[in-house]
Amino acid sequence: MAGADTGAQPQGGRRQQRGKGKGQQDAPRPRQRVKKTDWEDQEVKKLEAMIAEGKPAPGTNPLSLKEEDTTTVGYAAARTFEQLPMSRHTKDGLAAHKFETLTAIQRAALPHALAGRDILGAAKTGSGKTLAFLIPVSGHRPHSSVTASRDSTKAVAD
Repeated sequence: MAGADTGAQPQGGRRQQRGKGKGQQDAPRPRQRVKKTDWEDQEVKKLEAMIAEGKPAPGTNPLSLKEEDTTTVGYAAARTFEQLPMSRHTKDGLAAHKFETLTAIQRAALPHALAGRDILGAAKTGSGKTLAFLIPVSGHRPHSSVTASRDSTKAVAD
């Protein structure tokens, strides 16, 4: 039969691939690991040191601290994202989207969450709870989007 598809392969042993139809897209490619640079490693170490030395005492309420307390109690009294121990990449991303001042739930939760503690918070819709959760989950990787570790993923799944 002329023009019938016999399933035979063209020379070279490979089937010819059809072009993409309307609306079809390439399959997503797996994420490539970006090679860490020395400055990224240094930034992570610096952030971890800042978090360790400035973390609030367990059970404290950062909302009760005054802004001028940042010199005595570390970042627990932070009022802006810029005052928190986060990578420059994260701070620049927040600033680019006009996130500057912490909301009450962010002020209460982020200092403890950045210190690696579990938190439980309740606030109204639109108060910034999701951002308060995502910043610590994203970790301290200077050039990462949200690529959570196994423990962080567990926090999302629970």
